Amino acid sequence: MDNEHKNKRWWVLSFSVFLLFAAYFSTHVPAALKDILEEDFKDYLSKNEFEFFFNSLYAMYSLPNIILPLINGILIDKVGLRVMLFSLAFIATMGSILFASGLTKHHIIAAIIGRFIFGIGSESLLIATIILLASYFSDKELSLAFTINLSIASIGTFLNMNITPRWAASYGSESAVWVGPAICCLALGSVIALLKLDTHKYYDQDIYIFNRR
Repeated sequence: MDNEHKNKRWWVLSFSVFLLFAAYFSTHVPAALKDILEEDFKDYLSKNEFEFFFNSLYAMYSLPNIILPLINGILIDKVGLRVMLFSLAFIATMGSILFASGLTKHHIIAAIIGRFIFGIGSESLLIATIILLASYFSDKELSLAFTINLSIASIGTFLNMNITPRWAASYGSESAVWVGPAICCLALGSVIALLKLDTHKYYDQDIYIFNRR
């Protein structure tokens, strides 16, 4: 590892952590707001229909990830880490926005499609960040970097389950569902900053975006 990459590695880890933090935070927004959403949708769905709707939000999130992590892993090898890292973050952000819009407008199909799109990008971000960190951390530090990446990212789930319901109680559910998309937008910004910072050459055919060789 040269000195340039060694000096950048903690910044790279910080941006990676925030990206996964946003993904983990947004993943469990439905669980954090389940009771509140059930109340909001009582004029649109019966109790049994709401339970089916709620379960569908997680089912549709999981559905693409039966096979997509494998496909996205191959795509990372084919088109390069930078392109896939930005693409996955962008897809996850757009999915979270569509999901929040669907809940705000009580548009069930839009909310479910939003979760599906969010799932396409969110789960595979872990693969991309692992490859990224492996390029910046030596053998002695690699396990520590992976642990920090996952541990702090998991705090996103904890904070979501504790903050989002309180936000909904104080400011209403319509604003609470937008906390996740707001954090995802910030994470997308962190990806752009990360890609400007990252000058590592992963593959001979690797594509540079947001910076120059």
